[in-house]
Amino acid sequence: MQNFLVIAATGTVGRPLTHKLLAIGHCVHVLTTHPDSERALELARAGAKIFRGALDDKAAIAAAAATCTGVYLNPTPASLADHHLEVTYAQNIIEASRAAGIRFCVFQSVQNTHSIATMPEWQEWISSAGVVADYWNRKMSIQETVRTAGFDCWAAIQGSMHFSNFGARYLAMSFPGVRDHPVGTLSFPVQVDTVLDLVDPVDLAEIATRVLLDPHTFNGLAFNAVGEKMTLAQIAAVIAKHANKPMRAEHPDPESVKAKRATDLQAGNGEVLAIFANRTDISVCQALGIEFNTLDKFLEKRQDELREVVA
Repeated sequence: MQNFLVIAATGTVGRPLTHKLLAIGHCVHVLTTHPDSERALELARAGAKIFRGALDDKAAIAAAAATCTGVYLNPTPASLADHHLEVTYAQNIIEASRAAGIRFCVFQSVQNTHSIATMPEWQEWISSAGVVADYWNRKMSIQETVRTAGFDCWAAIQGSMHFSNFGARYLAMSFPGVRDHPVGTLSFPVQVDTVLDLVDPVDLAEIATRVLLDPHTFNGLAFNAVGEKMTLAQIAAVIAKHANKPMRAEHPDPESVKAKRATDLQAGNGEVLAIFANRTDISVCQALGIEFNTLDKFLEKRQDELREVVA
């Protein structure tokens, strides 16, 4: 049995990861500002050890890290307003983990973080990309800090767009047009033929479990995690199927998107994903032999909630 510190254990990846580790007999330490929340209590009932504290509290992180051998690092703040603190949070966790004797670290990063800086389009685009460039630069900074922190083993799982973006909780927030009547609109700034890389957070948890339990095999790897590839029209069709409502894909004019890229996260993300199209290396991910979930199956389990959201 090993002890693991899982950061963001109540989140979309951390929660299933915690359950997976507990189910196979390991101990999981959970740091949360709300130990009495429904999700924290659920993890406690499953056997996790809950520690109260925030990611700006080094003493609390140190207490949670004590006796652990590995850390799952996902320092993304819950609020967009606090995203500028992500690097600071990561540094706090890494410092506390090293001081506690944690020997290996798995960083939950984002698609192509290890290679995006080498793409010519990125170099041309970054100077005017604003918030989205900041987002990827933070991930690159954290990934480099993890690499050079002195852990015995480290790895970075570079997740693609989560299925949960199209689930009931986030769909209308990210794509308000899905509530249009009589036909919902899934609007995203990519070209008609752009293929988007997607993944189920539960599959990311499965990958993280494998890396945490076999850190030497994955040592030094930063690899992309992609479970399915779909165009926006294909995504809209799957949402329509389970929402029981017609949906159409909308592709905003590229020039209007370009004008908003500096301040509009959605606009900038669309441009980045267009840069990534058909250029994402998934060889390590494929070699894992995981039977990845599909968006169709993901939404099938959530169709009642989905129908309420788009009604």
